[in-house]
Amino acid sequence: MKVYFNRFSHLNLLLAGVLMIGLGVLSFQPALPVQAGPEVENTQPARVEPRPAYAATAAVSLGMPASVMLGEDFSFTVTFDNTGDTPGYGPFIDMIFPVTGLDGDDGIDFISATYLGSAVESNVQTFPALGCVSHPWARDATGAFVQVCGTPGDKLVSLRLPFGSFVPDQPPLDVTVTASLSNLADADAGLTVRARGGYMFGETPLDDWCCGDTPILQPPTNDGTGWPSAPVTPQVLTFTKSYVGPANTQAETATGPNFPRQYVLTVDIADGQTVTDLDISDLLPDNVQFIGIDAGGTTAGYSVVSLPSAVTPGGTLTLRYASATGGAGTSDVVVAFDFYVPRLDSGGGEVVPSGSGDDASSGNIAWTRGDWVPLDPRDPPTPVTSDATCPSCPPLHTLQDKSIAIQKSVAVVGGGDPAPGQTLEYTLTFQVSDFFAFNGLVTTDLISDGQHVDGGFTPTLEINGNGYSLASAVFAPPNFDVACNYSAAPGAECTTDNTGAPNDGTTTLTFDISDEIITRGQDGRMVGGCVDPGGSGLVIPCDPANLGDGPTTGTIVYRAVIQENFTDTYPSGDDSVDQGDTLDNLAVISGNVLDNLTFAVTDTEADDAAAGVVIGRQTLTKTVYAINDDTNLANYTVDGQITIKPDDKVTFRLTYGLATSDVENLTFDDYFPLPIFDVTDPAQTGGGGWSFSPVVGIPAPGVVQLGPSDSYYTYMDGNGTTGVLTPNTLNPGTQDPVVTADAAANKIVIAYADYDDTRNQPTTVDLLVSIIVSSDPFADQLFLTNQAHAYEGSTNGAPSTSDSIIQFVMTEPV
Repeated sequence: MKVYFNRFSHLNLLLAGVLMIGLGVLSFQPALPVQAGPEVENTQPARVEPRPAYAATAAVSLGMPASVMLGEDFSFTVTFDNTGDTPGYGPFIDMIFPVTGLDGDDGIDFISATYLGSAVESNVQTFPALGCVSHPWARDATGAFVQVCGTPGDKLVSLRLPFGSFVPDQPPLDVTVTASLSNLADADAGLTVRARGGYMFGETPLDDWCCGDTPILQPPTNDGTGWPSAPVTPQVLTFTKSYVGPANTQAETATGPNFPRQYVLTVDIADGQTVTDLDISDLLPDNVQFIGIDAGGTTAGYSVVSLPSAVTPGGTLTLRYASATGGAGTSDVVVAFDFYVPRLDSGGGEVVPSGSGDDASSGNIAWTRGDWVPLDPRDPPTPVTSDATCPSCPPLHTLQDKSIAIQKSVAVVGGGDPAPGQTLEYTLTFQVSDFFAFNGLVTTDLISDGQHVDGGFTPTLEINGNGYSLASAVFAPPNFDVACNYSAAPGAECTTDNTGAPNDGTTTLTFDISDEIITRGQDGRMVGGCVDPGGSGLVIPCDPANLGDGPTTGTIVYRAVIQENFTDTYPSGDDSVDQGDTLDNLAVISGNVLDNLTFAVTDTEADDAAAGVVIGRQTLTKTVYAINDDTNLANYTVDGQITIKPDDKVTFRLTYGLATSDVENLTFDDYFPLPIFDVTDPAQTGGGGWSFSPVVGIPAPGVVQLGPSDSYYTYMDGNGTTGVLTPNTLNPGTQDPVVTADAAANKIVIAYADYDDTRNQPTTVDLLVSIIVSSDPFADQLFLTNQAHAYEGSTNGAPSTSDSIIQFVMTEPV
């Protein structure tokens, strides 16, 4: 008879000792010092061979923000990876937090840690006056817990990672750590967090520290020396500047008062901190004309220190707030002001040359300064600034000033996510500067392989011209062209087949804007709002008080249909348009620059814009579905944790949503924790290797079957009448996923063939995996976690990965 109890019970050692005395077994074991910490378990013969130089490694790196606001919580990432060639057991991370800071109590403190949204167990110790604490898990060869030393008052935080074993093939583990920065911290004084990795049980699943398998610590130093580190700089405030302009652009504008733009200056002050005499300044370049402060978008309570001229370009805007205190959010003080790019700069020179229409630029400098009185009475009042070198600092934003500008956007017709068979609507908007006139305007639009122009929708053009307006209406057939660079015969949507050009799957649309304007009864010119269309030149003055005829703009709309397959360009070798694929677009508008008096051509000018979409993906979920074929897991749950024992049959469940059901290189790596699961042990896998059975229900050990919500398998008909299966590197092209075991990584790989289908319906992959629990011994406190890793390729985009874990507790036999 076997008796099972919780693996944390103290009865293990007691009963083992009684058994040895009863049998008269005599043995010599080294005397163990009395230590606080986990109990010691010696259940296996000693392993005395020397360990190679860390065949299992515990590589750790920190993803730390460069700066953090005083008194606020922040998060950073600690990445753990086994870069060696054998598994490590009981992985953990050590971190030293500089809680004391510079003055003894003004540093960084630990709050919590999570992995994939679940809490990670933490052991937190404060370094005492003598400076050293006992590690919670790592022993030396005498059985004594390793002493880790640091500055008294700082903290050693040890994180038990939610894995009993961590193999080299396993994806790196990103732990999210939340910490707090003291509101007494010294501004701009760097504070350093240090971290290292380790395995509390070394390279075996046993707590056999006595026998040559002491815990692995990397680096092995125990005072933080050589540990990966990252500095954090405390900040009192942050300052940002944003540009509000045409849709789908961050840095361009047509010139003139008909195209007012806005800058927004935002100051975020650390929560609870107060800054007095806070000045927010913006130095406008000599080719930007200030209009005024946006009262509705500007925080009240300011006084004006300086205000730029409303008639002469350039100047410095400075608003002062007598006192400002940081609160919730990131916008404690906001200043917004309006401006435009004029024809002439402050020196009388043309901003955009009238003869060529070539682009110019406006570099804008902004900064903030104030006086900070620290909450810490030990720290003196301190000036704070976003950039101490301003107003000679580099531009915070550079605006491109244009005689003609174009922007582009895209949306799915009817809403929803992009998918094969859906229609995309592209919108091109363009503007002509107030000070320019154009004719011969043409827009050329190149759409990538994987999408074809919607032949059932004729492109439309809308014009707001100077002296005329044209409502949105379809292009006349002679005024637009659809040139198809397809390897197959051009479709009905094509007006031209570019047989002389290399076939790359693209489509080139050409819109003759000026010809369309002529077709609708006008002269084909687009004249800026401050230019007399009758030929008398510029309307002077032309400013916000005299806007001439208003803005000169145009809008083109056309549609394209996402295809089932790429025709020519598919780097992966699979021509289907799959989840994760990218479809892009580039538009260029060009035209003749005209003299404002004679309307004679003086030059040509162009501008471009881009837009695109990505076919979406979903995420992976991993759960325990059944134990011993019982789906009522409450029967196996103790203190909120699923509990299993040797010889139990455990059935895991993987679910993964497919937005379009067109997939490429879809694989699931299912990592099982050592030593209780061995994917190559016949006793755990039903006596043979792994296989797949297209049956809905709880599978036998070593078998993968369909879960109750699986709809993807039946969606694939596998006979080519609706969908097409093609082989990939892990699957020969069958409807059934191929299941293989990887002994080195202790995982199974479930690989689907590439699949393409014209229905493009969302489906779900739902798989059940069963395996028997081993009775192999392992150390107390060894976490048991099963991790699943989904990988999905794409034809021309980046591959996607998704991870999910499920944890459980193992009872131990006496």
